[in-house]
Amino acid sequence: FLKKIRSKELNAITNIDILFVLSPEHLASYVPKRVTKGIKSKVLYTSERGPILKESDEIMLRESRFIDLNKFPFLSDIVIYDDNIQITALRAQPMAIIIQDKDMADSMRAIFKMLWEIAE
Repeated sequence: FLKKIRSKELNAITNIDILFVLSPEHLASYVPKRVTKGIKSKVLYTSERGPILKESDEIMLRESRFIDLNKFPFLSDIVIYDDNIQITALRAQPMAIIIQDKDMADSMRAIFKMLWEIAE
C-alpha cells in the first residue's frame, strides 16, 4: 500500500480501537514504514479510551483529532491518498475497496477538510 503512494500526506477517518484489534501490526509495521517514507497523516478518529493519539503525533508524522464515539460511531476505515479512496469494513467480515478517481478523491478530501475544521 505505501509503496504506491505518491503524495506526502494521507487523510484518514477511523475507529482506532477496532483497527488495532483487526490489524495489530498497524502500529508496529505500517506506521514506522509511513514515517520512514516521510508520508504525513491527518487522522480523525474515535476510541473508547478517548483522545489517545495526540501525545505521539509529532514522532509519528501525524496530526490527529478525536471524535466522540458516542456521537459519531465510525465502524469503517476511510483513507484518502493521491487519486484514491480506500474504504475498509472493520467489523463482521473485514474487506476493503479502493476507488481510483481524481474527482471522487478530491471530493472526499474536501469533505475530510470540512470535518477536520469543525472537529475538536
